[in-house]
Amino acid sequence: MEAENKYCWINISKNKLQEKIELPSGWKFYQIDKYLNQKEYFDKTNGCEIVVVTEENENVNEKELFSVINHINNSGYNPLIGKNEEKYGSRFPDMSKPYLLDNEILNIPSKGKIIVAGGNVVFKGKQLLDTKNIVYQSIIASHQLKGFYGFIISTDNGLKNFSKLIQKSTN
Repeated sequence: MEAENKYCWINISKNKLQEKIELPSGWKFYQIDKYLNQKEYFDKTNGCEIVVVTEENENVNEKELFSVINHINNSGYNPLIGKNEEKYGSRFPDMSKPYLLDNEILNIPSKGKIIVAGGNVVFKGKQLLDTKNIVYQSIIASHQLKGFYGFIISTDNGLKNFSKLIQKSTN
């Protein structure tokens, strides 16, 4: 079965989107305020090959964009806990490479690469950015055998700047 859309873009933000995002053909966009559970994720990304999740963060400047390359889940929670429903994916997904890296498929340049955390984690003497939402979404993407990109964007024009990068990357 061929995918209906190559990409599903999910933006996680507490702020509601004020303007419509223009996207090239083959893209679906969703604005949410917290991570999706397995069923919600399946419903929204069904028919998509690649999932792109952006999460707004006040510690990121307007023109910055950080590509998530890995995570440490120290939250004490896993979104796959509970009864497994085979239609959503394998019970124990391969988590050796939960993130697609810059330019593997989607040609979006980032300011830097970042490891994020689910919960409070100090790694190599530095506090990691606590972004449970992206961590949980990457676990569910692996569970459903979807390619996954995670990006941390700014709360100031981050959506607009990221949508411009998508326009460029697909042309």
